[in-house]
Amino acid sequence: MALNKCQFCEKLFNDMGTGICVDCMKKLDEEFIKVRRYIYQNPDGADFASVIENTGISERELNYLIDRGRIQIQGRIAKGTKCIICGAETSESSLCPQCKAALSPGSESANKAHPGSKDRKTKPLQHTRRKAETN
Repeated sequence: MALNKCQFCEKLFNDMGTGICVDCMKKLDEEFIKVRRYIYQNPDGADFASVIENTGISERELNYLIDRGRIQIQGRIAKGTKCIICGAETSESSLCPQCKAALSPGSESANKAHPGSKDRKTKPLQHTRRKAETN
């Protein structure tokens, strides 16, 4: 347990790995439930402005929830979400559509390099078993 600054309100608190204080976590969880309910009730009309208008959540809170990947809203992607293979920005998951297609079984492009990937030579993974020492 370490003393840390809350990522949301910037107060000092004893961090147990969450990055935000208990008060902010409780408030953001309540706001998340409101926003999620609104999005489920209005799947076609749930854009950034309408969510703020109809739920009473602040822009800062909504941006925080989007950037942490807890909510996805049309026309707004989480900042800093990048493909773990090539580094391209992605809004869906940790893989961009090109890398996801390349990794899917039976894909013709599975053996081709991704255009955004870095040219690097990788060694195949080798699993070794330690030999038992005999004395």
